[in-house]
Amino acid sequence: VRDLVPDIRRQLPAGLEGLIVYDSTEAIQDSIDEVIRALIEALAIVTVVIFLFLGAIRSALVPGIAMPLAIVGEFFAMQMLGYSINLLTLLALILAIGTVVDDGIVMVENATRHIENGAIPDAAAKRTVDELAGSIVAMNIVVLAVFAPIGLMGGLTGSLFTEFAYTVAAATLISGIIALTVAPMMCARLLKQRAPKRRLARWIDRGFQRVAESYAKMLAVALDARWLILAAGTVVLASVYVFYTAAPRELAPAEDIGFLMVNSQAAPNSSIDQLERWTSLLTEKIVQSDAVQQVFPVNGGMPQGGGGSNSAFGGIILKDWQERKPQTALQGKFQQTASEVAGLQSVVISPPALPGAGEGAPVQFVISSVDDPRIVFETSERVLRAARKSGLFIYIDSDLKFDELQNEIEIDRDRAAALGVDIRQLGSDLATMLSGGYVNYFSYDGRSYRVIPQVERTQRLRPAQLTDYRVKTRSGKLVPLSTFVSLEKSVQPRALLRFNQLNSATLSGVPAPGVSLDEAIAFLRKHSEQSLPSGFVTDWKGRSRQYVAESATLLVAFGLAVVLMYLTLVFQYRSFRDPAVMLISVPMSLAGALVFFALGVVTVNIYRQIGLLALIGLIIRHGILLVEFAGDIQIEEGLGRRAAMEKAAALRFRSIVMTTAATVVGLIPLLLASGGPGAASRFAISFTLGIGMALGTVFTLFVVPALYTVVAAKRTT
Repeated sequence: VRDLVPDIRRQLPAGLEGLIVYDSTEAIQDSIDEVIRALIEALAIVTVVIFLFLGAIRSALVPGIAMPLAIVGEFFAMQMLGYSINLLTLLALILAIGTVVDDGIVMVENATRHIENGAIPDAAAKRTVDELAGSIVAMNIVVLAVFAPIGLMGGLTGSLFTEFAYTVAAATLISGIIALTVAPMMCARLLKQRAPKRRLARWIDRGFQRVAESYAKMLAVALDARWLILAAGTVVLASVYVFYTAAPRELAPAEDIGFLMVNSQAAPNSSIDQLERWTSLLTEKIVQSDAVQQVFPVNGGMPQGGGGSNSAFGGIILKDWQERKPQTALQGKFQQTASEVAGLQSVVISPPALPGAGEGAPVQFVISSVDDPRIVFETSERVLRAARKSGLFIYIDSDLKFDELQNEIEIDRDRAAALGVDIRQLGSDLATMLSGGYVNYFSYDGRSYRVIPQVERTQRLRPAQLTDYRVKTRSGKLVPLSTFVSLEKSVQPRALLRFNQLNSATLSGVPAPGVSLDEAIAFLRKHSEQSLPSGFVTDWKGRSRQYVAESATLLVAFGLAVVLMYLTLVFQYRSFRDPAVMLISVPMSLAGALVFFALGVVTVNIYRQIGLLALIGLIIRHGILLVEFAGDIQIEEGLGRRAAMEKAAALRFRSIVMTTAATVVGLIPLLLASGGPGAASRFAISFTLGIGMALGTVFTLFVVPALYTVVAAKRTT
């Protein structure tokens, strides 16, 4: 398009200049650049963290090399699936780093332990594969089971996040293949037997040994009081529902894309000249802000089409996000500025953060009935007044208004007949003078233009001017319409609107700062249920409709994911009890994340729900490692459930902590995103995943062993 702009400018008539006032691709490109930068930073940070935990460059190279290999393989998979490099697929790659790192860390940590116990590298690598192949396969299949429901979903969630889900799933699959093939080979070749440890490695080992010993003591105390731990775990499990229902909700977080829309309406009978006077004043007020780069108004229409001479819309292009306040703060400021223009009723709207979420205000509540439009109007006005008094909206208005002055031409037919006026010809003359219809085309400078016969604009600004028009009688004489015509005034609706074939009114509103979309929707829904008479129905449009529809969709995805995970693990381990123990880590991590949701620190939205799905796929890997390793110890060493779990927890403690630390630290570039396009969605997913992994790991290290000693199957050789 940019390449075509110079050609278009050359074809414009003299005195007309063409400018690109707004380019949405700039925000998209900035967001993609930020994600690519975050991906590179995450790879570097995670590699450093692994080195600090392992204390040896050779050991750190195994997961360090596995990460770029998995990403290269993922790009190949994306190409095979026909996916493009976009915000969601790049974000999926960042989140998949946790899976890749987990597999690599588990393999190298286990191989290193065997080498320190006297095994040669080749034998240590082979034994590691024998011990962990089942766990690696189970952990990666579980992640596939988590994201499979998203790919099968319809609606906005399915269309937006299918690529995200399949990208994570493909990265997980490739990670598992690398962990079982490349990682053992690198362990056998890179790790050395009896290699002298440097001071850093010895210091890290001593530190980890002290932490592991402290954990073992705390675990022993916890298992002595396992019923108390399980009771606390039950409380945490029950709190998931409480925290989720108490959290504020919205469809998606508002993104700072540097652009705001303004929809304005003047008095219903305003001319385009009157409208332009008011929009010019509004433009002058807004452009004075230091945060504004450019403002453009479009008079005589609305962005969705329709409108009239009293309607206008415009755009506010903001400066770079680093040079101004956040877009959400500026939106409230500009809304106040727009309210100061007496001749306009304006609403300042942030464009929807999700494509396909609907245009217009965030809240669009439809009231419909088969009753007369006047009754629908009066009923909707009562709801509108209640909404304005609630303080939940900085702006709310109805599109059904009975305030347009209409002038009807009353013809004195007897007088017209006496003057010799033909009524049929009169109708044709009035249509010609006022309708704006074209009768022909003419060619000028190689272009065709319409011929539109019409009274001059200065003679049709006011209804009273109509009576000064002259029409021809049968005798050929011209007489003014005032001799046999009068104007009758009445108040009519601006438009008779319908929704689902019913007379309707739509209340469009913008929630006040600090008020979530869920609160606004809940108020309108509750008030309408209490106040609307029988025969009235309600519905939603735009973003509100998507929010209501998608709220239940992701809950279904959660249910399917948990069921698929459980069935997958039952098939893998041929047990109903062990998979139940593994799954207990899921609600523990969800509760850790949702407590911040319930406290109002963050809101529940479509990105955080996707983050919760990714969280359960990652956190269950810890449970799988603990339970499977404890089962193997029971079989190989003949220990009881408690002794086997205590030994398994001690052996797996380092890899679990390393995996959690690497995953959380790898999300830091996304968490530190302070603004700009896409920052809100990146923060939403990374915060959910990071806090859930950190707190969920703490719960997993104590609740899973406690439950294992009570529920898990007793295994013998």
